[in-house]
Amino acid sequence: MSALGECPILYADAHHGYGQERMDVYCVYMVRCRDGSLYTGFTADLEERIRQHNESPRGAKYTRSRRPVELAYAEVQATKVAAMARERAIKRLSKEEKERLVALALQKRVDEVDGR
Repeated sequence: MSALGECPILYADAHHGYGQERMDVYCVYMVRCRDGSLYTGFTADLEERIRQHNESPRGAKYTRSRRPVELAYAEVQATKVAAMARERAIKRLSKEEKERLVALALQKRVDEVDGR
């Protein structure tokens, strides 16, 4: 299994809709740290970034002391500017609001798998 595991990824690009795979975009993501906290970032290579958070000195300083981390949420944005704006918006949310976002994305994924 990849570092992405079973995390639901939301595709927010209007031209591609939700649930369609696309690789030439940026991901805004949240990882859950060992202490239960959530770290938010953006990247063009999600799998590599998760690996960096867990194994490399290139992982964020915040996550280095809270390893291992696991992907809790990801959403695709069509441009770097859009990803940066969404990252800022998510970082402004309270912990409770971030947890709700993670739960809603997971529920959406479950509903898709169940055909609802």
